[in-house]
Amino acid sequence: MTDQNDPNEIILKTKQYEFADGLRDIQLGLTFVLIGAIWFWLMFNPSWIGFYIKLGENYGAWASWIANLLLFSLPALVVLGFQRLMDVARRRWLWRYSGMIKSSRIMVPTSITLLSGIVFVVVLITGLVLQPVLKTGDFYIWSLITLAAGWSFGVTLITFGVRLKIARYVFLGVLGALASTAVLLFQTSLVEPALLFSLVWGAFLLISGFIVLKRVWPEIKVENYAG
Repeated sequence: MTDQNDPNEIILKTKQYEFADGLRDIQLGLTFVLIGAIWFWLMFNPSWIGFYIKLGENYGAWASWIANLLLFSLPALVVLGFQRLMDVARRRWLWRYSGMIKSSRIMVPTSITLLSGIVFVVVLITGLVLQPVLKTGDFYIWSLITLAAGWSFGVTLITFGVRLKIARYVFLGVLGALASTAVLLFQTSLVEPALLFSLVWGAFLLISGFIVLKRVWPEIKVENYAG
């Protein structure tokens, strides 16, 4: 039995509260899906190269640079835009009666980020060492980098879930890391590994977020009705 007045328990509950409605999962899932969509567009729409060249010729190199910056800033803009929507939804419905808290700017502790970085490097080095004895394709290195990113993010979720005692993140981390291994089946182009990585993680996180949101929504309606 835990002591409700224990400061450590109160801090833990407060940190868990940020992820109790599933919106953080949805936010991150949308970011992954958008990254995959941008990658797909770049790979299958070569006309963008000509567009940037003409843009540079007509308006100068700075115009092409700004266009590239805007394109690759889209995921960050989605994160910021969804953050605004989250704040509105929580203030008006989700946290209306349970109370608002100020979200931390740094969600993942430095120690977990460092651990995930180590996992990325270890997976990458291991794959490079094993390359001579494996049957690899022309884009094995790219697939290996994608695999390392998938396992690294999986470890991030697992460690984060264990630290905050949120079981779904442990499950998502294991499931996503295992699914990321499938990128090794695609070593003939740059397209499939990146798409698989982004869409698999995006789908898992979106499903997780909507399941959690659907579970807590009836409770919110009861609170609003009672209020």
